[in-house]
Amino acid sequence: MKRIIFLIVLIVSDFYVIYSQNDTKFILKISGGAITDTREFNYPYIDEQHIGGSWVNKKNIPHVRLETCYSLNNEIDFGFYAGISNLTVPVNPNDIYDNTSITTNGYFLGTELNYHILPLFIKQPIRFDIYSTAKIGMVLKRWKGYDNLSINTDNVFEIGIGMGSSYYFTQNFGIFSEVLIGKFYYSNLNWRSGLSFKF
Repeated sequence: MKRIIFLIVLIVSDFYVIYSQNDTKFILKISGGAITDTREFNYPYIDEQHIGGSWVNKKNIPHVRLETCYSLNNEIDFGFYAGISNLTVPVNPNDIYDNTSITTNGYFLGTELNYHILPLFIKQPIRFDIYSTAKIGMVLKRWKGYDNLSINTDNVFEIGIGMGSSYYFTQNFGIFSEVLIGKFYYSNLNWRSGLSFKF
């Protein structure tokens, strides 16, 4: 019985004490998820009976992101993120009758603010964390046109709020997951999960 009590005390103390000595200020996150990509198909004007039209094909594509945050205090983190995805773009965006498309890299850049909820109720840090998050940024696209000389650009504004959670296996290494709603690249929902490092 004494061994069982000792084991329980050891586990509980590890659950709390390992983090009570954690004075790390920086958090680095490497994540993957899915974003919504789109391709628009246009049909040209033929005559009064066949006036043409367009339809949009949407699909989920992989998204990779790197985030870094600085802890202002136990509750608030502020940081920046950078991500990349292979996005579909029109070869000739100025021609509404041309539906040919190619893929190009889309770069996701922005800032984020996280508010940790558990410190309001549990003063001593633990392995598990729940936080609210807000992100604001841009998607930057740049690609060559038909003649391989002209350059097309397109920038899309993004903003969203949501919730995240993380679990740390050690003092410096854990996993996390986030879900946000807002205005994102061709979508109103954004999610990702990955690895988190404290240092």
